[in-house]
Amino acid sequence: MNNDIYHGILSGLFGPIIARLVSRYKYRTIFLTVVAGIYLFPFIAVVRANGWHIGCKIFIDRVLTWTGVLAPIGIGLLAVICVFISSIGNPSKRG
Repeated sequence: MNNDIYHGILSGLFGPIIARLVSRYKYRTIFLTVVAGIYLFPFIAVVRANGWHIGCKIFIDRVLTWTGVLAPIGIGLLAVICVFISSIGNPSKRG
């Protein structure tokens, strides 16, 4: 019950601000930024934890799977859909 209340308050406060900031970018840019971030941050974490050579090997072994390819693409598409839906009610987009 409390989680729903917090979710509603945070969505009402930050949703319009984030929609205004992100909706000015092209969908292609949003998609590529999200996918690159999904690959980049785990790569940095694995290399930092295990060293350069072992970290690169672990990262490549895990990225070259169906899940390692399709999950970031799906998350990137989900981000684009969220931005598209939030830009529908944005008054700055209307002519």
